[in-house]
Amino acid sequence: MDEFKIEKGVPCPKRNRTHGKWQRLAAMMKKGDSVVLPTGTQKSALFAAIKNSGGKAVSRSIEEGYRVWRTK
Repeated sequence: MDEFKIEKGVPCPKRNRTHGKWQRLAAMMKKGDSVVLPTGTQKSALFAAIKNSGGKAVSRSIEEGYRVWRTK
């Protein structure tokens, strides 16, 4: 294990949750805003970003894919 150096006292930086496209989209959305997303994966990513930013969301299946509303 000589190849690794253990270091003490190095501060761990805070997490930056505003760097991804879903976090940016969630930050731009206000209560009552909605967006249409074509895939369930995209819907889940936006849903998680809204939740992680302290908001709430609902989604519904529509012909074009999914519509996600920010509710808080």
